[in-house]
This record gives sequence, C-alpha cells and structure tokens, in this order.
Amino acid sequence: MNNTLYNFIEAIALGQLDYQGTDKVVRKDGKIYDFVLDGEDVQPHEIVTVECMVDVISEISDYKF
Repeated sequence: MNNTLYNFIEAIALGQLDYQGTDKVVRKDGKIYDFVLDGEDVQPHEIVTVECMVDVISEISDYKF
C-alpha cells in the first residue's frame, strides 16, 4: 500500500474524511498528494480541488510506490 493511500484510509477511519462524500484534496504534478481538513492552511503553491472520495481512493489505489 502506498503512503498516500494509507494516509487517506487512516483519515477516513478517524472520521476526518467522509468516504461517501466529497473532500478537499491537494494535487502535486497532477497526482493526488494530500487532503485539507477544515481550518487547515493551504500553501499558495498547492492546487486544491473538491473531489468525491470514492473516486480519490480509486485513483490513488493505482499509484505505484
């Protein structure tokens, strides 16, 4: 399991992300890199989008380590 996927699954298990809803994700070089929690600062260079978590998990499941 890659680190990005592990971080997302852990956040879902802790109730920080809603697996059946949408959340803010950060992309780096076109790939999902991280997520943004409510109240968390976003750096000027980060690209943040709101995406469906089911699609996010599916996408990052295909990432190679």
